[in-house]
Amino acid sequence: MLIAPRTYPAASPSAMGKSMCNDRVRTADHAPAKNTRPGQSIDGPKCILANEYAGSGGDAFPFYFRQQGVGPIIGKRTWGGLVGISHDLPFMDGGAITMPDFGVYGTDGQWMIENHGVDPDIEVENTPESGVDGHDLQLEKAIEWSLTQLKEHPVVRVPHPAYKKR
Repeated sequence: MLIAPRTYPAASPSAMGKSMCNDRVRTADHAPAKNTRPGQSIDGPKCILANEYAGSGGDAFPFYFRQQGVGPIIGKRTWGGLVGISHDLPFMDGGAITMPDFGVYGTDGQWMIENHGVDPDIEVENTPESGVDGHDLQLEKAIEWSLTQLKEHPVVRVPHPAYKKR
């Protein structure tokens, strides 16, 4: 089960896609069940938490997560600040200032994410009251969803084949 954190660095679809989508192999040695390749792959359901404070990579990662069909986004719509900075302008005192100078648009030729964000599939708001009471409603929903998915779609373990006689 994977519940990705709210503030995850930006990732490309190719870096995330196949290994997170259960497309992998196993190697045989003394502990075959533990030798999944790629090693970063995770069996079972996957979801991601997002909220209104997630911007930049926190906008991009949920977008790619959805684009690849990995699992649902749980929480609130992200901030919508997916813009890029390609350089800075130096100050005389050694400091610098940056400014956004490019945006992101999709293969349909439309601007995406900027000034809107990424909408969740399951909207859950963490209220101040729930935080005071020690509850993270988004995390609790993600755990509930993941456990339900595990019951409905249990992880299938591939049996280890018999060793070859050489």
